[in-house]
Amino acid sequence: MKYLILTLLVGCSEYDSSKVAFEDFDADEVPNSISSQEFRVDIYPSTDSNNLLSQSFYVNTEDVDLSNLRFDLAETVSLSGYVKGYSVFPHSDGEVTVPGENVPVEAQLQLSEQNSLSGSVFNSDSSGWFDISVPANDAYQFTVTPISPIDLPFRVSSDFLLRESQNLEIDLGFGRPVFGSVIGLEGRTNDAYVQLLDAQTYTKGPKIPIEEDGSFVLRAPNDRENFILRIEGEPNSSIPTLDTPFRIEQDESEGTSIEIDIGTISPVTVSGELRTSNGSYPETAVIRFVSQDLFNAEGSLRITTSNDNNAFFAAPLLPGKWKAEFIPPYEDTEKAAPTELEFTIEEGSADHQLDDVYLRSDIRISSRVLDPQGQPAANVLVTLQETGFNNHIYNGTTDSEGWLEMQVPPVSLNVKLTPTNSITAITHLTIPPPEDDQELQWSLQSGIPVRGNFYYRNLPISYALLEIWSDDKIIASTLTNESGSFDLRLQLED
Repeated sequence: MKYLILTLLVGCSEYDSSKVAFEDFDADEVPNSISSQEFRVDIYPSTDSNNLLSQSFYVNTEDVDLSNLRFDLAETVSLSGYVKGYSVFPHSDGEVTVPGENVPVEAQLQLSEQNSLSGSVFNSDSSGWFDISVPANDAYQFTVTPISPIDLPFRVSSDFLLRESQNLEIDLGFGRPVFGSVIGLEGRTNDAYVQLLDAQTYTKGPKIPIEEDGSFVLRAPNDRENFILRIEGEPNSSIPTLDTPFRIEQDESEGTSIEIDIGTISPVTVSGELRTSNGSYPETAVIRFVSQDLFNAEGSLRITTSNDNNAFFAAPLLPGKWKAEFIPPYEDTEKAAPTELEFTIEEGSADHQLDDVYLRSDIRISSRVLDPQGQPAANVLVTLQETGFNNHIYNGTTDSEGWLEMQVPPVSLNVKLTPTNSITAITHLTIPPPEDDQELQWSLQSGIPVRGNFYYRNLPISYALLEIWSDDKIIASTLTNESGSFDLRLQLED
């Protein structure tokens, strides 16, 4: 029997998120979806599977026989070592003054690969020591970002080869200085930071406070050329986030100077009252303001606040065009639903009073689910998720006639239909905002059969959790049997 052996993409390791003191990788900044002709297979081995860790594989539906897949898991290896760097901060012990020295570095380290299971994120300790277990891989992206001290460059290693256990000594070195000033932050520098990002991988360096006179100094890695200089404020401050791309040529060893004018920061107090659809005071809601176009300042601004017990809310915004979202608690006793509005703050305004904002009310819908033959489908798990706001999820199960009644907000919803049998596929669709008492009908898809096996050193991987993802959605999930095989059906878009 002929098998197609698929290439391992990436694995993730176990890590304690409570130890991650720095910023995690921001997936929103890098494209993270695959085409309808591809899907990703994630496998989570059981605790009895030779200390194997979770791993991911790609499958291209046009290149393989989906009824005869084979996946071979990589062994677990360790990556350990120390992180050090050259700190330029001078210090004195009272007798000897040192202008700078090599020091151990507490850092955040990350092994990852795009469009895969979450990579391994881990911290070195205060002595610079780290030790982590991950699946062997030929093409990890390995990044190191200093936490303490912060006057050091980050490091990015693409296609990091980790086929066997390694012990490393990582020297972040001195890097190249990036210095300059920010104009427009007079009196607000205590709430502002600068940060260096790698323009290709979006790896983030440490956040550096801006000096009182608006000046800053950052350190860039020697082996990278394209960067983004990010200016941002403390959460919910009136300082916009501004990204400025720039390039450092290899011969610019003496440093790169950048001057940024962020514009005029003149906050306007925007206030109003939030009520339910019947005019009563609502429970505490999340109120999110997102700038669409700032008139006098560069960049973008996002501020989150809430209403008090008397329905009042206020936030310091800048002149410009804004979008606001008002999101009641998930378990809201008033059955309130989120709403949004757009408004403009004119230049020169001292304050801006919004008209009373009224939350919408949840509505009741009736839906019927049919099988591929048009017959009622019983015991189908129906999951509805908001496409915006806070992406709240609402669940229910169809009765013996395929019917289900649910109370949901009147917003656009992603629908997921999960059957209990193995002859139909998990089915996804998106619906526009429904109306109150609307009757809807959805049909399960037969999908296409997908069968295969998981092995490690030619031994089956029994009772492992398997998830299949496409376009950021789980399109199938099952367990391998004792012989490491699986049999399921997929809904794939044309």
